[in-house]
This record gives sequence, C-alpha cells and structure tokens, in this order.
Amino acid sequence: MDVYVHEKNLDGTLKELHRASDGPWGGTLVDDNFIAWLSTMFGEDTMERLKNDEIRDYFDLLRAFEMSKRNELPDSTKTINFRMPVSLREFYTESNSENIVQKIQRMDLKNEVNFKRDTFRVSPDVVRS
Repeated sequence: MDVYVHEKNLDGTLKELHRASDGPWGGTLVDDNFIAWLSTMFGEDTMERLKNDEIRDYFDLLRAFEMSKRNELPDSTKTINFRMPVSLREFYTESNSENIVQKIQRMDLKNEVNFKRDTFRVSPDVVRS
C-alpha cells in the first residue's frame, strides 16, 4: 500500500510532506507501465484524448486495472480481463487507418491480447511484463 502524508494549508490547498517511495516494484510504477503499454497499443494521442475528453472512462480503466492487480496472483495463468471503454476504441479507430484488432495482429500479439465486446483480454505474461 502506498502512503502519502499531506498537510492542509490555510488556503485549502494541500502540501505534500511525505511521498510514498516503495521502490521500482511499487504500485505507481506498475500503473505507469500499464499506461505506457496502453499508449503503445492505442497511441499517445488516443490516450491523451481519452484522458481529456472522457476522463471518467480513463479513470474507470485505471480502476479496473487496479482491481486486477489486487485480485490476481503474481503466478496466475488465467487471462486478465479489463473493461475497455468504448470511447477508447472509437478514438483509436477515428484517428487510424486500421482498427485495434488489426494492430494487434500486426504487432504479433493475437495470442496474447484480444477483445470481446467491451472486454480487453490480456495474457498474464503480457500483464506481468
């Protein structure tokens, strides 16, 4: 668990007194790697658009990932499922000549990553990497 310590200022803002420093294996680095991986899959522009135009979908995706991190065992062999926002797929398709399924095939990940309706299915090896 990451622990941060904040102090509330008189003007209502927060001052960070202590930041979690749980090392390179900690939750925030894992989250950053997940976002970087999504940016590789969907493109940085698509991820920025999701964050700017559909912030709720962006946070729902991160929350789903967080739940998977907590619920899946490190040595799990079963596919990890995330709910993928429809807006993410739409934004990708609008700005690319191929759909995301074609990109997955081009990246030679068809056995590791796939979609079923609004579910993003990822092999445990990809998630761990």
